[in-house]
Amino acid sequence: MIKLQAHFKLLFIFFVLQCLTKNVTAQKYDRVFKWSIKRTNLSFKVPKGFRELDSITIVKCGDDKFPVGTVIYSLVNKDSSIVIAFNNLSSGATGYDPIQNVRLIKKNFADTINHTAFFYPKEYSIKKFNADIAGEFTRNCPNPFIQKYHKNRFIFLAKAGYGEASIIYYYNENREKDIHKIIKQTAGMLKFKN
Repeated sequence: MIKLQAHFKLLFIFFVLQCLTKNVTAQKYDRVFKWSIKRTNLSFKVPKGFRELDSITIVKCGDDKFPVGTVIYSLVNKDSSIVIAFNNLSSGATGYDPIQNVRLIKKNFADTINHTAFFYPKEYSIKKFNADIAGEFTRNCPNPFIQKYHKNRFIFLAKAGYGEASIIYYYNENREKDIHKIIKQTAGMLKFKN
């Protein structure tokens, strides 16, 4: 019995050391994200100044439309003022048109009364995302993301024959003035492969 307790103590110490030396949480939660990236033929690189978060979160926007869905992976900047979340990495099925789907998402979910919603120029979409179509919009979500972030900006991208993806920037009013600069700096972190 004493040997068994000592064995479990050693296993526990080994586990704690593993957690301290490796980011076990991020490895645990990024499995679905990595699988989705591979399936949708995307590449991904963590942008400078951001780190991984515990990621799998169900998001309820509260605008009486469809929920945002499940965030399968997320990043946070150094001062935790901005979260970048990823969802809707879809390769689709037979008869699925990712370009038409992102047009419908923008049309149905964008808060065009209070914010601009737009498609990026074709050249920018290709250069930054290797996508046929990309753009951004804001959604009117009364419920803050993880009870902390009250503002959002959705980036959508799609490529014919590949699929679509959504990148969501969550932030608060104190970052409102520079969110577009952050979006521009981090553009290209997720892009379709050739």
